[in-house]
Amino acid sequence: MIDPVAIQLGSISIRWYAIFIVSGLLLAVYLAMKEAPRRKIIPDDILDFILIAFPLAIIGARVYYVIFDWSYYANQPFVRIRDIGTFPTTKEVLGSNYCDIGIYVDETTQTAILVSVIDNLVKGASGQAIQNLNILYDFEVTTGLNQSPVYP
Repeated sequence: MIDPVAIQLGSISIRWYAIFIVSGLLLAVYLAMKEAPRRKIIPDDILDFILIAFPLAIIGARVYYVIFDWSYYANQPFVRIRDIGTFPTTKEVLGSNYCDIGIYVDETTQTAILVSVIDNLVKGASGQAIQNLNILYDFEVTTGLNQSPVYP
């Protein structure tokens, strides 16, 4: 079996799938730029589209994994899943390491709205650093992060 890690640079692992994704993106941009003049498309428009489409594709892939592996995310210590139709608010996670997730499904239009909220200073920065430190040194992942949100 092939090792999923293609290159190891210290503590940074570059996996084969990342190399394939980036290679595919670069090949697609190259071919689109080459084909653009023949189809009377401004090459800069292609680059503008890529700058928007690629980040949205990454976000869409993460949403896909959250939706189809809901039980994994629901069992994480700092993830709180709301009842369907109940949206979280940022004041409910203020000063905590929690990520609250709510989903609403509209059966008539067959659309789903997924909302997640975090306190960007705690979960987004310092809490993430503490959580990574806990994992690195084999501490309980919740060590130092169990405080309740400021809002009741």
